[in-house]
Amino acid sequence: MDHQRVCESIARQLAHVWAIHRMPVFVEYLRQTFGGEPRKPVRFAGIFCLQMIGGYFFRDLPAGPGPVVEGLWLTDDTGFRASHMDELLAAEKLESDNPLVVYDPSRGSFEPIGSQPYLFVYPRLLFFVRGDGLIYIENFGYDAWCKKVGKLVVCDRVRIQDTRITTKMWQGRFVEAEQHAEPAL
Repeated sequence: MDHQRVCESIARQLAHVWAIHRMPVFVEYLRQTFGGEPRKPVRFAGIFCLQMIGGYFFRDLPAGPGPVVEGLWLTDDTGFRASHMDELLAAEKLESDNPLVVYDPSRGSFEPIGSQPYLFVYPRLLFFVRGDGLIYIENFGYDAWCKKVGKLVVCDRVRIQDTRITTKMWQGRFVEAEQHAEPAL
């Protein structure tokens, strides 16, 4: 399977978050991964998947001078499709009015997880393939992102397996972690 088809398959698999983002299972994922839950039901407008150059993730690989994004896809109500930078830039910094909150028993109320707790309207999933390894970032908001690594198995189709979180935000604070995650969410 050629590299571009592998990358498109990875983007499709990562973008399956779209299918579950309005379900309780996604709220539970946010709670377990970032230590907070959305105040209101999650309603993303779409999810961008970006295939990045190696230098974005690894210091030993070139980081320029060309474009940093090698491939770009969008999943929304119309389905999964190739996208372009103009579409991403128009939606890049849009925050929803839906913060991630955590229950504070001392106050008997829910408090925002950090200074920028709001979920993005268009979350971004950034990834890079290196050999049979995959590294990717799930970015649902400024205080709701994590970096994961996994292994790729490529035969007649591409499978992501053995994923684990290496770095994340937990209740608005940066945390180094090495825990197993569900396969590609």
